[in-house]
Amino acid sequence: MDARIKTFAAEARQRFDFLLDAGFSEPLFHGPEGHPVVLTLTYARSGARVDVSLVLAHMGEEDVSTTLRTATAHIETGPTTAHTAYQMRRALDHQAAAIRMAL
Repeated sequence: MDARIKTFAAEARQRFDFLLDAGFSEPLFHGPEGHPVVLTLTYARSGARVDVSLVLAHMGEEDVSTTLRTATAHIETGPTTAHTAYQMRRALDHQAAAIRMAL
């Protein structure tokens, strides 16, 4: 099994758990169900939702993306290429920083 699949949820939580201090609930994890593999961690609070996703698909489409949705805004960061676990972690770092600034 791909290391990114095994570690995505833990790596994403490590970088996005600052959302808990901002009033978001514990994240829900949606795991892989077939192909393409899509892993998503969802943080929610009244009026806002953050989805952090890893997509592993055909033809080398392997990326991380994050979406912040509120009543007045829709902010997307990524997709950022994540062919390796290192690239996945760096993408999560950059996207977490962008969401932190947006809040």
